[in-house]
Amino acid sequence: MSEALKEEVGVFRFVDISASREIRKAIDVATETKKYPVLISSKPGMGKSTALRHHARKLNAYHCEVGHADKIVKGMLKMII
Repeated sequence: MSEALKEEVGVFRFVDISASREIRKAIDVATETKKYPVLISSKPGMGKSTALRHHARKLNAYHCEVGHADKIVKGMLKMII
């Protein structure tokens, strides 16, 4: 594996796979428009959470993981606070 694709993150290695690149594109769109949040959704195990944590750390930003209990407005507001 190319060293350009790997980066140390704690004790784990982060590999910039296609899912991560798509997530980064979505983050860039949200940053440029500054109007709309981005929803990232796919099957379990595709690397969404890992990629989001990595990109948030690199951008000094925050991300929220929405679970079933958080899908109502009250739950989302509590999560953000």
